[in-house]
Amino acid sequence: MGIEEKDFPALELIVKVININEGRNKGIANRCKKLAEYSAFVAKARVFLKEFGSREEAVKEAVKYCEKHDILKEFLKLHAGEVLSMLYTKSPAST
Repeated sequence: MGIEEKDFPALELIVKVININEGRNKGIANRCKKLAEYSAFVAKARVFLKEFGSREEAVKEAVKYCEKHDILKEFLKLHAGEVLSMLYTKSPAST
């Protein structure tokens, strides 16, 4: 049987989205070092994507750059393999 279908949604949700791209919402970045570092990592990956034209190469270079410059260093030391493996499991919506 299951739940009876209704003509209205079962859940209504309002979400506040905050832009955490590098240079945006500096107050949040100042309060959360890891979030600021993640933003820097994404920005560097975008720079490398323009330079290399390959998402895989861009992320690999961003990981190397960030490890060298102490950006997410501990996280990347433990999880760089997972970050890189996500390149091969991208969702159909992002293709």
